[in-house]
Amino acid sequence: MWAQFSTRARSRCAMAGCAGLTLAAALALMSPGSAAAAASAKTVTSKGIGYVAETKGGHVGLSMSRDARQVSRAHIAYTYTCNDGSEFTDFESFRSIPLSRTGSFRSSYDSGDFPTPLLPGVTSRVTGSIDGRRNKLRTSVRGTARFMVVTTIVATGQIITCDTGTIRYTATD
Repeated sequence: MWAQFSTRARSRCAMAGCAGLTLAAALALMSPGSAAAAASAKTVTSKGIGYVAETKGGHVGLSMSRDARQVSRAHIAYTYTCNDGSEFTDFESFRSIPLSRTGSFRSSYDSGDFPTPLLPGVTSRVTGSIDGRRNKLRTSVRGTARFMVVTTIVATGQIITCDTGTIRYTATD
């Protein structure tokens, strides 16, 4: 997948020490200009295996299995906007998402309410989803993602909702 990136982007990543990081974390370390250049860079032999995109609030990286039956890894970095006025950036990874015959995929999760370990009396719920469809030429994947965190302070009943909204992406090979 790293062959997708320009020489400048790869050297920038090496200088930043991101060899052991996930693709989304490595993309977040690079400047937006480098990621855009990386998204438009083509390898000599394009096999429709890896796709990258820059989004409004972060980046998306997708790796397809060589047999083209699943999205082996999907990494997405994004920015939450909360109802209390705060913002923060996070990332999520998905693994082994089956591809349909039409090249579409979908995965989601819902954690359910759970106690926040470092904050007694606070519960949280995290939800996320990603979907997409690869074009027939296998040169791009277009899709959406959305993530939400709902935190409740039990003592006061205050509810803080952080949402990315719908993140639209077009990731290219």
